[in-house]
Amino acid sequence: DDPETLNAFAAPGGYIFVYTGLIKFLEEKDDFVGVMGHEMAHADLRHSTQQLTQQYGVATLLSLLLGQDQELLTNVLGSLLGLKFSRDDESQADQFSVIYLCETEYAANGAASFFQKLIDQGSANPPQFLSTHPNPDNRVEAINMEAEERMCDTAFDSDAQAWMAFQNSLP
Repeated sequence: DDPETLNAFAAPGGYIFVYTGLIKFLEEKDDFVGVMGHEMAHADLRHSTQQLTQQYGVATLLSLLLGQDQELLTNVLGSLLGLKFSRDDESQADQFSVIYLCETEYAANGAASFFQKLIDQGSANPPQFLSTHPNPDNRVEAINMEAEERMCDTAFDSDAQAWMAFQNSLP
């Protein structure tokens, strides 16, 4: 219960956590389902476990290559490489969200409208190479293109009253 946080995440073991702020921010059920498809993809593809393994492997390799005396450089390089792994996982989860939703009654590109709303509100973003997530503009384009290429339904026709009732039921 955090009305200010616009986030959801998948933890090891397949657990998915959603902040109330995200639910209240989203305008339609299709938006929420798109974000859930994204988080389900992270869990299904075991991204958190893979990231931990990659981070450990990169840290070990850099330590061997640069030596113990270069701990700061090892940490910086390891962090930058970790960001790239994370961005790749985010892009893959966006793609799989479309795949999962393509055969459902929901808009397969639901996650794109969440990112578009962030863009429209002028959310500040660091340069992509310094971020764990791809640029929102790129994500909207990639999600919509994936849905188009797969000829998925992208019509938002969910019950707005039911969604608003759900949002209003939250603290």
